[in-house]
Amino acid sequence: MGFSSAIVLKNVLINRSTLPRDLFLKLGDEGYFIEIADRLLVGMPVGEGTHVHPHFFPIERDAENTAALLAEYQKRGLVPADPLTVAAANLLFLRELLPDYPHQTFWWGGVGGRELCYMQCQYADGFDRITVAVREDGPWSKNFRYVGLPDPNA
Repeated sequence: MGFSSAIVLKNVLINRSTLPRDLFLKLGDEGYFIEIADRLLVGMPVGEGTHVHPHFFPIERDAENTAALLAEYQKRGLVPADPLTVAAANLLFLRELLPDYPHQTFWWGGVGGRELCYMQCQYADGFDRITVAVREDGPWSKNFRYVGLPDPNA
């Protein structure tokens, strides 16, 4: 499967009552190198539904900002996936794909829900690495796949 094609995972089972901290600890126990600012765990979106179908899609060129990246999601009928969905998909399916398919999602969170947060999963420096952090708005790289879920309002 080439990088230009989307991957859709069917029936990813998620226990939405799992606390984000516990899920990231489990990823760490599985050998992932986790970088996360503890304050981002508070108020982190946990999503809805116990069976989800995350889409991992590429973009053709760098998105100039978050609005442009959101447009990429919208043209596919998707919304950015919540971090728990991405973490669960990594635990269940994606470990073997991570070196070839780095991926990320984003949300507004942190202090007062005004910070642009992201979760990035990639193989780097000899580790399966997951980073959860805050960033400034700006370009989003075409070198990642972006993770979305079907838009419930579409």
